[in-house]
Parts: sequence; C-alpha cells; structure tokens
Amino acid sequence: MSLNLAQEVFTVLFGIFYGTMLARTDWLRPFSPHIAIMQLTHRHLSAVMKRCIVSIILLNIIPLIFFSLALVMLGNAKISMTNELAVSVLQILSVGLLCLAPFGFYRIYVGVAVSKSRYLYDPEDWETIRKEKDVSKWREERNVNSNDIQKLYYFDEPKCHIGSGLLYLILPSLFIVLVFFFFP
Repeated sequence: MSLNLAQEVFTVLFGIFYGTMLARTDWLRPFSPHIAIMQLTHRHLSAVMKRCIVSIILLNIIPLIFFSLALVMLGNAKISMTNELAVSVLQILSVGLLCLAPFGFYRIYVGVAVSKSRYLYDPEDWETIRKEKDVSKWREERNVNSNDIQKLYYFDEPKCHIGSGLLYLILPSLFIVLVFFFFP
C-alpha cells in the first residue's frame, strides 16, 4: 500500500509536531516509568504511577489512535496539482492544520495535570513545578508592573488549556472534512 500526497504530508508534519510536543512536556515530568516500576511493590498507586498512566494514555495512545484514524480518512483525499491553485493550496493547508493536533493533546494534558495535580504529583514536586513556571520572572524580564497584569500563573485556568486543546483537535478535523467534501 502506498501513501497518497495528503497522507505523506500528514505523516511527515504530524511526526515533526508530535516530536516537538513531546519535547515540550518535560517540565510536567509526564513519563517516569522507571520510578513507577520501582514503586510497583506498594499497595497503592503513587502519584508518579498515576502520572505515568495518564501521560501514556493522553500523550501516546490517544494521539496514535488519532493519527491512525486521520491517516485512514486521508486515504480517500486526492490532492491534485491539476486542480485550481486555490483548491490545491486549501487542501494542503487543511492537511497541515490537521497536523497541529499534537499541540491539542499537549494542551489537554496540561489542563488535566493542572486540574488533577493533587493526584498526579507529590506536593513538593508540584510546588517546584509552579515556581519554575511562575510568571513573575516574565514580568521582571519585560519590566511589567504587577498591577498591570493580574496574578498570572500558568496553572490558574485548566479549563482554558483543555478547551484550547479540544479546539486544536476539532476545528482542523472539521475543516479537512469540509474541504475534501466540497472540493474533491
């Protein structure tokens, strides 16, 4: 089975963006299987084990399912350079937008990690992470008065992370369906 142009573009760009997303998650310490395995002797799930399970599901399994479904869906997509230029560009753009999905998975993971931090992190670890992402450093670097910006923390609105993550997944998916349905 050979891939068509839409599938090739999707595979390459999705792989690049997925790798970028995984590299970006290190500040949340999502994958610690070595520590989780060492803690298997305990009778309860430790925070590290819970975090490892959640991260494997949200950052590995679900993106793999998404990738597989999108690749199959794009099997019928025909990008023809003989079409009008605008149609071809729109089709390639829609495939490119679909490739941004890994950033949606990242946003959803951040939202879950923030909203369930009591279950996924030990209190000391979570406090360290919060201090590392404290926006006051950003304010100091840019000489921004703290009165100009209300207390900003990366962690204050987990629903915003989850919502934007869902937008990264839903909108490009709808866009690609519309583009290839109306411009076959």
